[in-house]
Amino acid sequence: MSSDELILRDFSCGDLPGAGEIALRLWGSEADFIPASMLRDLYGYLVRFYYVPDSPLSCAVTCSGELCAFMLAATEKHSSCHADEWILKRISSPEEKKVFEIYKAYLEANQKAEEKELRSHEAMVLLLASIRPGCGKLLMEELNRRCLKQDIRSILLWTDDTCNVQWYERNHFAEVSHFAATPSLPGQNLNTYLYRKELIP
Repeated sequence: MSSDELILRDFSCGDLPGAGEIALRLWGSEADFIPASMLRDLYGYLVRFYYVPDSPLSCAVTCSGELCAFMLAATEKHSSCHADEWILKRISSPEEKKVFEIYKAYLEANQKAEEKELRSHEAMVLLLASIRPGCGKLLMEELNRRCLKQDIRSILLWTDDTCNVQWYERNHFAEVSHFAATPSLPGQNLNTYLYRKELIP
């Protein structure tokens, strides 16, 4: 076995810290309103916000034992209460709490838009992140297989302008709708995009 071989496996709670680091690396420079002292915790919160324990659809890719990509996915609505508890222990000032509330409101608004569009027998991609080329496609192919095994007929996701929207189109997702994010993040005029992929057995 090559030392740099990619290993595809289930995502677990033990992956949360590494997933937070990946999110920070990918998006940490996108939000100027977040103080540097909060960045690591806020992107750790992002991953925990979307983490659904025991979801059979969430998976990860490691290389040389290190997490290099992950996908959080589920078929049901979920609560962020555990994520909130986690980050509130790390917030040390009213200013930091305000930043957290702004960020959470943005995530919740997009989550609600995705959940409103959710069909029966449909999976939601909640968060997808990769720092190694090719891993996103690997994760999406694995999600397709897992969904078909469970008689899930389509996949829904939301994304915004901070992500590579065209990647989803290249991977057979069709745009359902797009609209100005409300609320948006301070200093940014972001659009929210909803995409769906029909699965064919």
